[in-house]
Amino acid sequence: MASPPWAPVVWIMAYQPSHRSRNRLSRYVISQYVQDQCGYVNMCWSWKRSLGFPISRLWEEMRHQWSPRNAYRRIRGEIEIPHIVFIKTWEDLLSGHPIWFSGTILQLVLGKGLVCQEV
Repeated sequence: MASPPWAPVVWIMAYQPSHRSRNRLSRYVISQYVQDQCGYVNMCWSWKRSLGFPISRLWEEMRHQWSPRNAYRRIRGEIEIPHIVFIKTWEDLLSGHPIWFSGTILQLVLGKGLVCQEV
């Protein structure tokens, strides 16, 4: 019977409020917890305080429009658009890129919030 694998020994120190300690802690967190992630993994909702618009309401509206559109595509025998495209569109909006949504071009602009331009 093989012996159980052992965890590596680590040196644990208390955090000290200094520039050097903060940089070391940041590097550790990034290397251990974020290195293999891409895109958004988790995000808390903003209730109009941070971005200037209710982000959860826009998410729900986009999600509710996305699902029926794919249902209509299935009925008509057309190719469905993968859910990852919807997520990528959402990420593009949060990154400040303009997106087309419901006949409007939306863009998140720093200092202005959500900017809408009718098409």
